[in-house]
Amino acid sequence: MYLRRYAGLRIHECFRIDTATAAKAIREKTLTIKGKGGLVCTVPLVPVLIERLQRHLTQTTRGHKLFVPDGQETHEAIKVLQAFIWVSRPWGP
Repeated sequence: MYLRRYAGLRIHECFRIDTATAAKAIREKTLTIKGKGGLVCTVPLVPVLIERLQRHLTQTTRGHKLFVPDGQETHEAIKVLQAFIWVSRPWGP
């Protein structure tokens, strides 16, 4: 949610982030990600995003994706988040 709000990333772009990408983003204070249509974009990171990425990085095994639990496919993790957003909206499902 933070990456969407502060960096404008799409859900698929967020779920692509692995530990190496996050570590590089924290060091450089910018996140480079391959987006829709294969377009590569670089977005600056505000302090709250750096803090969140650091938190996720400490909880994720090296070489794994930050937002995809072990044993789950990326598309399944995306569907779980989409379902959560759908039922959590203030105007209801």
